[in-house]
Amino acid sequence: RGRAVDTGRERIEVVTPDELEAVYPGVRAKPGRPLPCLVGMSVRVEGLKRCKAALESTGVDPKPGPGGSLLVPADEATGAVVAFHT
Repeated sequence: RGRAVDTGRERIEVVTPDELEAVYPGVRAKPGRPLPCLVGMSVRVEGLKRCKAALESTGVDPKPGPGGSLLVPADEATGAVVAFHT
């Protein structure tokens, strides 16, 4: 999937719009954004239940993602998909 950059603490994956589907199934880049751009990121959290409750308290409706993660769609996250995982 694209190119990966290991920063020592985190991993950054650079993918094409077509490769994005493999990283975040069912997710598309926000239409009309000039490329290259940030289309998704993954954040590690201590607990998904607490994370989901916090997101829902702000009106965000997270979707189930791969491996039990939570996904916040791009249109609810300033144009980039945000995946939360433990």
